[in-house]
Amino acid sequence: MNSIGKIFVGLIATMSLILLSLFLVIYASHKNWKEVAAKKDDQIKAAKEETAKLTTMKQDLMKAIDTEYIAYQKQVAALKTKTDNLKIENEKLSSQEQMLQDEINKRTEIINDTNIVIDRFRDNVKMLTQSIAEAKEKRSDILEKLAIAVGQLHENATVLGDIQAKNNKLKADYNKAVSVLTIYGIDPQKELYTEKVQGVVEAIQEGSNGLVMISIGADNGLTPGQKLEVSRDNTYLGKIEVVTTKYNSAVCQILPQYRQGLIQEGDNVSTKF
Repeated sequence: MNSIGKIFVGLIATMSLILLSLFLVIYASHKNWKEVAAKKDDQIKAAKEETAKLTTMKQDLMKAIDTEYIAYQKQVAALKTKTDNLKIENEKLSSQEQMLQDEINKRTEIINDTNIVIDRFRDNVKMLTQSIAEAKEKRSDILEKLAIAVGQLHENATVLGDIQAKNNKLKADYNKAVSVLTIYGIDPQKELYTEKVQGVVEAIQEGSNGLVMISIGADNGLTPGQKLEVSRDNTYLGKIEVVTTKYNSAVCQILPQYRQGLIQEGDNVSTKF
């Protein structure tokens, strides 16, 4: 046997060993493929049923999702509408807030102005209170003086009553004297006074025929119509005639026909020069 034959024999032996090993492996791993196929069919059937269930669940879930999505869209639309309404309401409230703030600012200014006026009133009240207190003090002084004056007035009223009584008696005596003088042919208009009565000019009215006020009156025996002499430093100035009399003063008219000088305040007045 040549070398080629030996090689072929070696290859054949090797291939035989390989095939024998392969057969042994196949036999060791041999299964019942029919049972496996049946099991696979059952598994496929169960998978299909599970798939059908899952499909049904998926469809139900899709329907639920669609329903929830629609409800969600409705809620979103409602929320958007509510948001828009809230925005409008917010704008209104912002406008109202601005108006209220402006009103508050105006009222604050009014309050500040009012406080200023109140402070002024308080100052005025304080001043008035002080004035009232001062007025009360003055009133107390005045009431005191008034009480004194009332007392003096009562005293003067008593004196005046006495003087009026004396004046009435003097008038009656004067009328009797005038009647007696008239009976005996004596002019009663002529001066009958022998006692000299003196006074001064206290006030004078402008004009040549003006009036003067003198410091003597009814208590000195003066009567309306009586004529008096006016002088200054032994200088004769003229005559005045009594118009009205009071207790201690009289109003007289200047007689221009007897005027010999300008009569002034402080000039002497007497019943005889």
